[in-house]
Amino acid sequence: MVQTPLSTGWDFCRRGTQEWRQARVPGHVHDDLVRHGVVADPFYRMNEKECQWVDQEDWVYRCRFDWSAKDGGPKRVLRFEGLDTVCSVFLNGSLVAEHDNMFLPLEVDVTSLLRASNELVVEFSSAVRVANERRSAYLAKERIAPSLSTFYERSFVRKAQYMFGWDWGPRLVSCGVWKPVWLLEYDTRVTDVWVRPRLEDGEWLVDVSWEGEKVSKPEVRTMWHAPETVTTIEHSDRSLILRVNGAELWQPNGLRPSEVYKLNLAFGPFEKEVSFGLRTVELVREPDKWGESFEFVVNGERVFCKGANWIPDHSFPSLVSRRDYEEQVHSMTRLHFNMVRAWGGGMYESDDFYNRCDQYGIMVWQDFPFACAYYPEDEPFLAGVEAEARANIRRLRNHPSLVLWCGNNENQQMHEQKWGGDESPERFYGEKIYDDLLPRILKEEDPDRPYVHGSPSGKVEGRDSNMDGVGDSHYWDVWHGRGDWKHYEESTSRFSSEFGFASSPSLCTWSKTVDRKTDWAFDSEAVKWHDKTLKGYEKYISFIELHYPKVETLEDLVYFSQLNQRDALRCGIEHYLMSEFCAGTLVWQFNDCWPAQGWAVQDSERNMKPSGHELARLYAVWCSTTRVTKDLLEVFFRSNLPEGWDRTPLLTFSILDLSGETLLSHEQEISLPFGEFRTKLAEFDLSLVDRARAVFMSEIGTFDRLIRPRSARLLCEPKEFTQEAGRLVVSTASQVVRQLSSDQVLVDLVLYDPDFRASGYYQFCPVYVPGAPFVLNLDYEPKRLVARSLAGFHEVEIARGPL
Repeated sequence: MVQTPLSTGWDFCRRGTQEWRQARVPGHVHDDLVRHGVVADPFYRMNEKECQWVDQEDWVYRCRFDWSAKDGGPKRVLRFEGLDTVCSVFLNGSLVAEHDNMFLPLEVDVTSLLRASNELVVEFSSAVRVANERRSAYLAKERIAPSLSTFYERSFVRKAQYMFGWDWGPRLVSCGVWKPVWLLEYDTRVTDVWVRPRLEDGEWLVDVSWEGEKVSKPEVRTMWHAPETVTTIEHSDRSLILRVNGAELWQPNGLRPSEVYKLNLAFGPFEKEVSFGLRTVELVREPDKWGESFEFVVNGERVFCKGANWIPDHSFPSLVSRRDYEEQVHSMTRLHFNMVRAWGGGMYESDDFYNRCDQYGIMVWQDFPFACAYYPEDEPFLAGVEAEARANIRRLRNHPSLVLWCGNNENQQMHEQKWGGDESPERFYGEKIYDDLLPRILKEEDPDRPYVHGSPSGKVEGRDSNMDGVGDSHYWDVWHGRGDWKHYEESTSRFSSEFGFASSPSLCTWSKTVDRKTDWAFDSEAVKWHDKTLKGYEKYISFIELHYPKVETLEDLVYFSQLNQRDALRCGIEHYLMSEFCAGTLVWQFNDCWPAQGWAVQDSERNMKPSGHELARLYAVWCSTTRVTKDLLEVFFRSNLPEGWDRTPLLTFSILDLSGETLLSHEQEISLPFGEFRTKLAEFDLSLVDRARAVFMSEIGTFDRLIRPRSARLLCEPKEFTQEAGRLVVSTASQVVRQLSSDQVLVDLVLYDPDFRASGYYQFCPVYVPGAPFVLNLDYEPKRLVARSLAGFHEVEIARGPL
């Protein structure tokens, strides 16, 4: 088969004009308009508002290409990997297809239409206009009030729902040829290979089947690791069965190495390579003394799931590259994640994303893309969903990292709690999709994986599906309810699949997002525009000031809100880790699609917030947790060790005054069992400690090396902490190592270059102790540095000599 990419020679214009401009394919119209200066960057200041007209217009993309017949390629097919969204396709003036699903590839047989010189045209209709037309017609037919807010326009077009705006993202609906376009010329081809590993009587067998056009019986060429790894025990024209010798399992990150196999099949003149892993997965939901469990068992072992929710990594998903996925999934491993949830307002994630999750052992919970809305149930809509679901299930089902399909995000909860108010319909529109259509398709296309109808999944007759004690739950009573993160300790969630607390992005991100002369204030209109949390800005600030000092500057907003988010997630995760009832925590959320004041633990520029550093500590194979009451501090320890782990942790805890003098201390070596382990280690009497001028510090290591860096815990509220901000010295004597020195204990130290250099401009340290080595990750010699801790801003001296 000859595959010719049609990625060059594209231009675009607004329908009804002849103002043709060069286009980027794959791409989106907003990105093209920004590059040509027609609209300003919608991420900058409040430019999002000025871009709304784009989504009301129709846009035309065209491409001219030459062609000549190829030997052995009598059939010619145009394949669009992704068109966003409602469009008509023309080749040489002939209408060849109409399409309206962003998630579904389109193939068109153009064997008889190709010429030596060709013009391909894609006319996009406004998804906003089409969605509103469809909505009006459907609601009228169903006799539903047009004012019902939760039957959104977005429900009527199959495109990524977050592009219509969310409580962390902008409304940039957009359109475009968002995935690659190919001209395929062939006589025979394979359209699908399905690899189904199964464990039978202690042996790993692999069922392999395939579909295609004029496909011959394949030859098994290679299987990694080595040819002797696999034995063919049955072989027919449409399937074969392999035995894997010396099987090595795919494992979640943090347990053992994760193995991915590659199988190469030769179908006559061409080869097809597929990857897969050997693993079993179960979702166990059983009645118990707390309600009903929700826990994953992988390869026969219970796994406590640690991770976060994932949203599309950019408002315009075509701009997310293979390298972006590599960096992002690798970042998850540095935070010790073993699971990520691809949230239902986004999309079926890309093969690049899944390949990296396969490689790094990150389990993927994949929502079908339906979120926080009612959806139509007429036959045309259901038929479109069926085609979309089958295509994406087939595309993703070979990935060992995929461990759960989920029907939707919060749709049943929305119906039960009547988010639409008194106008909410009696019937749950969309239920046919999640309870009938998707389970039927999965039974045919991917019966070996668990499925839940939606998240949260506590579907109990007469009870709220987001109830504690049953299924997975979204614990938003803190942010959307009582506001103080200390209420996380009241949750009895069996699997907390969403919980989070908002914070500002970094100063570096603000420097690229707002005008530093006119907008550099915590309450400027531009800064507030990037808060989509729907909380009310004053309420958002008040949540910070419950625990931290008054927010007066943009620097205050960044520093205090990010620390408050860290404290909130720490409170929730420690509570769930030390409980007996919880089997997983997925914080909301890992990433951002634009510069937002929101729940992400890293901002859109991939600056890791303090909450991310704290996740890395809490999600490690072992961690300590604390509880502070009136006059008592208790220390607990949790581990989850794989069999064969041969290190014994040495735990050191101390309470220091601000000069670094030890007031109380405890050291303990623990001989740990394999598997999950929790224990109380120590307690400290605080009655004689000046809690406003002391800090609790913990270290976990072994006798030969430190495993986890120091962490600190205040013994008072941060706004009650009292310390004079002393002077710091940073040495640039070495070109490789930059060192810092202070004569004070410094809590939550942030050091950054105020010029916001791209590399190494920022460093966060939860606690610095005088005399201890501290190395800065600066790969250049800074001219000036800003340092801030809970004591305030510090004078910084940059010294060229050694400390």
